[in-house]
Amino acid sequence: MQNMQHQPRLGRAHLSRTAGRRPYVPFRRRYAGYPHPPQAQLQLLMALLWALWALMRQVARFLWSGRLKRKPSLRRPLMCVLPLLLLSMVAGPSGAQQGGTKAPLAALRIGDALPPTFWDTPLQLLHGGQEPRPGSLREYADSELLLLDFWHTSCASCISSMRHAEALQAQFKGRLQVLAVTVQDAATVQRFAAHNEALQQSRLPLLLQDSLLKSYFPHRLLPHLVFIRHNRLQHIGGSEAMDEAAIAALLNDSDSSFALYKDDFAEQRPLLSAGGIASEGSLYYSLLTGYRRDAAAVVGLLPDTLGSSKRLYRYNQSLQQLLSYALDSSPVDKNRIVFEDTELNLAATAYHRHMGDRLQWLLRHSYCYEAQLPLHTPDSSIRQGLLTSIEQALGLRCSLAEREIPVLRLAAPNRPTEGPQEGRFALSYLIDAYNRLPSALPLLDPDNLAAHCFVERRSLADCTAEQLLAAMREAGLQLREERATLPIWLIKGRRAHEQN
Repeated sequence: MQNMQHQPRLGRAHLSRTAGRRPYVPFRRRYAGYPHPPQAQLQLLMALLWALWALMRQVARFLWSGRLKRKPSLRRPLMCVLPLLLLSMVAGPSGAQQGGTKAPLAALRIGDALPPTFWDTPLQLLHGGQEPRPGSLREYADSELLLLDFWHTSCASCISSMRHAEALQAQFKGRLQVLAVTVQDAATVQRFAAHNEALQQSRLPLLLQDSLLKSYFPHRLLPHLVFIRHNRLQHIGGSEAMDEAAIAALLNDSDSSFALYKDDFAEQRPLLSAGGIASEGSLYYSLLTGYRRDAAAVVGLLPDTLGSSKRLYRYNQSLQQLLSYALDSSPVDKNRIVFEDTELNLAATAYHRHMGDRLQWLLRHSYCYEAQLPLHTPDSSIRQGLLTSIEQALGLRCSLAEREIPVLRLAAPNRPTEGPQEGRFALSYLIDAYNRLPSALPLLDPDNLAAHCFVERRSLADCTAEQLLAAMREAGLQLREERATLPIWLIKGRRAHEQN
């Protein structure tokens, strides 16, 4: 923990904010997952509007009777309005149910039993590229472990998570059933699948146009996972729950890593609680910790104008992501991160799919950073504070630099390349895929050949650097190895930096 300093006492209103009270949540988020606000509040609002209308009517009558020089009695109408208002306030919640209006579904908690309506409500199912058909969750009620995977076509991590879920379902064949749930309709999903190879190959059952399940399990972040076993809710969390060891432990009724609940609103609870120090005024601090199990991989900046402060949070981020913000730099390719005199290496700094399961990598190597600062702190100071925290905590010195390093230079082809056509895509896809590989030399395209060359379409997910270079040579492109001065991220051990 660094940069802690106490400020003068700012008054009761400010202390109530720093004493741990729940921050203000906009109305739409306060009732996340419900189509309408609770009926009691709606009834009260209607009663207040009716009472206001009745009062205005009586005032108008009073003014009109005054013009006619009559003595009106305002007391009697008011005595009629007030009892009706009180009666409507008391009877509001019960009247909402007795009037036949369907109340919103209550969100389920871990340990709750699933109601019959959960299993029997009609749903639209899409399976294996077939046409959509009506069905219900009753078809999957006998599954030993049922996993609901909430996703959306705009969520790239959801698609990759579905591939991982399908692999786990095959591994625990007969014991684990995964259902992919979305609020989107069949036409939207099928139109997206036509251009997405991962979704085309998936054989997971899809639940479409969902309006019931999102009410039982309200959320605002995706992917969102729900585990059900023996008709009881076992776990609600993020994508890190899709873990082989944890699922095996859950199926065998042994200890699992599902003890902590992944909360969509976890970032509203600071890493460092202000309770117990509220009487001394506002606390400014910065804090760097490891992976936070109850929070998703989120970033944000929450201003508190009442307390004249703001809180920056960046949870469950790789060191590469944190440095990108701290150095005010776009993330460089992994082959442009240089380490000197430090035990830290690329495998613990930036993730690539060749490093194994992303969720397990985050558990071991990601960080959470949080800082509470004065409201008008400039952005440059915020970035410098994060950089200082990283350097002090990890014993590093991190900077942007220019260094002469070995590279591959792309030269013009010795024969004309074919233009865009079906079955071919731009060369830029190959170059991007190659430069993202940790062990590849930086590939330069000084003549912007990527904009004019097209190569045979292929899956790039599991290609090695040698395979990508071979594909470029097959297209007639020339590759020359040389040295060039390029911008890099230089990460040094602290001792080496101090000696220099």
